[in-house]
Amino acid sequence: ADTISGRVAAYDRLYDEHRFGGYARHDGAVAFYTRAQSLLKPEAVVGDLGCGRGFHKQLYSGFARDLQIFKGKARHVIGVDVDSYAEDNPYIDEFRLIAPMDAPLPLADASVDMVVTEWVVEHQPDPKRTFDELSRVIKPGGYLCILTPNLWHYSCLAALVIPDRLHYKVRQILRQPHESEDVFPTLY
Repeated sequence: ADTISGRVAAYDRLYDEHRFGGYARHDGAVAFYTRAQSLLKPEAVVGDLGCGRGFHKQLYSGFARDLQIFKGKARHVIGVDVDSYAEDNPYIDEFRLIAPMDAPLPLADASVDMVVTEWVVEHQPDPKRTFDELSRVIKPGGYLCILTPNLWHYSCLAALVIPDRLHYKVRQILRQPHESEDVFPTLY
């Protein structure tokens, strides 16, 4: 909680507008989740691939935080993650563990209306296999909503020059609220 409070305070200092609505003008997550929410129907089943523990939603407030939450807006939200701690994510209705990371998605064929995945695709060892699996589980006419950085994003450039074993240390220095098990190798 202290790390999250520190990060929110840093955003408030760096981006004055963050204090007014809980997000900054450069925040791509707001645009991404606005688009995803516009596609959502109340009867939808949503798959949250790489759902994590949900702590990152605490970095936002009000409107920006509400945009990222599908639970209560869709019929059912299924979180899928490689971390068993994600089972405690308060923003999902059901949790399914995917282990190992390259195992088939633990979802039935054509069982979800929408899959949302944020900052996950760049960690996939076999992107084609991942997309084949996503095609298998999404219903015909369904949606795949992906938010991932491009190679020229500052975090990607840093990940290219900093060895994976040091990524967690760098996050600590930057006061980013991640546990060591929340930091995955980047595979661009």
